[in-house]
Amino acid sequence: MIKLDAKFQTVLSSSFNGATTTVTTDTLFVSSVRIDFTTGALYATLRKGTGSPFADNLPSVDICVNPDGTFISSDGLWKGSVASVPALVGALRTQFDQFILASGAVTGEAI
Repeated sequence: MIKLDAKFQTVLSSSFNGATTTVTTDTLFVSSVRIDFTTGALYATLRKGTGSPFADNLPSVDICVNPDGTFISSDGLWKGSVASVPALVGALRTQFDQFILASGAVTGEAI
């Protein structure tokens, strides 16, 4: 989880029947990641909320990281580039191959 600095936190207030409720979003939680070894892309779901244990209080956002390291979120608000993505995906591909071989479920050679 990522505890956000104050300048990146979201504070929402609402009133109903004279009562005001304030909700602060100060934590991001990467809840799932999918790696496409064929294309080299990464897909992640980022949940937004607060607390420990974590509790969602805003809709999650999906992020696609392309094989060249560029990324964009499903809402279009987050975009940029991460130069280390090709090396990361390559290293994970190798680790997953070794994991399968180490399990003993199959025998063979990583190529």
